[in-house]
Amino acid sequence: MYHAGFSTATGFHCVTLSHRVLYTNIARELTLGAKGFSRRRVLMGLGIVLVMAFAVLFPLWLRATKNGGQKYAEPFQIAGNLYYVGANDVTSFLITGPEGHVLIDGGYPGTAPMIMKSIAQLGFKITDVKILLNSHSHYDHA
Repeated sequence: MYHAGFSTATGFHCVTLSHRVLYTNIARELTLGAKGFSRRRVLMGLGIVLVMAFAVLFPLWLRATKNGGQKYAEPFQIAGNLYYVGANDVTSFLITGPEGHVLIDGGYPGTAPMIMKSIAQLGFKITDVKILLNSHSHYDHA
């Protein structure tokens, strides 16, 4: 037994074949662009969101990698002639003296400008640093 028809009330295309009814919502597929979200629109929207996220996050990532991920930390006096001049996650210390200063641990390559700024902010000159003692750079100690 075969019967074919289209119901405008339900918007379904109905095909009866051997007492089995197959429903295909042709009307919905034809009007989907006007009412709902097609797969193409969803993928295009997702693509736009990903491109925008990349455009925002990539410069931030690039800037962080250029200085090893460190951020500037305010220098401070620990005690006497001992000062903290490191970054937010790599320690560096400055010991001052009349014959010259000693810098303990220089951190990563991107940390050097921050250390130099910290030394200047404390009122000392980088040219007065006579000794640099370096161990190794590590996220919880230099």
